Amino acid sequence: MSHERSVYGRTAAVAERLLRQVLCLVVFALMVTIAATMFAQAVDRYLIGSGFSAYDQLAKIAMIWLAFLGLPLVLMHRENIAADLLSDHLGDRARKLRNLIFDIVMAALAAIILWHGRPVMRVGAFQDIIGTPFTYWSVYLGLNIGMALTVVVLVARIVATVLPPAHKAET
Repeated sequence: MSHERSVYGRTAAVAERLLRQVLCLVVFALMVTIAATMFAQAVDRYLIGSGFSAYDQLAKIAMIWLAFLGLPLVLMHRENIAADLLSDHLGDRARKLRNLIFDIVMAALAAIILWHGRPVMRVGAFQDIIGTPFTYWSVYLGLNIGMALTVVVLVARIVATVLPPAHKAET
């Protein structure tokens, strides 16, 4: 039994590391995209003077994706904002219980948003974003991917909290 848990633990650690690296790369690419489109907009407006007006739309799309894909990354790094007013007065066991309850509530809320985001994507598929070849489907896709990854990260954290630590398998 402990061998299964250690295999599970190693697999979970590799999956978490891979997901973290991919999300870091995507978040970095989105930040570069935002900076590049804003720089290109300034160059275009003040130096070239062309009529291309989609820079701000592209930056908005990237910003939305950054917000929703940044959430699971922040949760993985445990850097989310927390109210520490009562934390100093709680013991370790009460703090772990509070964290577990918050993770369960956040996972449930993310799952609800994901569930209700599906029909929004269908509606957004028919709404064009002016000045770009995109529809609002691309925006809502970022919401749904971000919420799905948030659910995955939180469920993994809940499972890691609830399951006892894995012991090394005896050979």
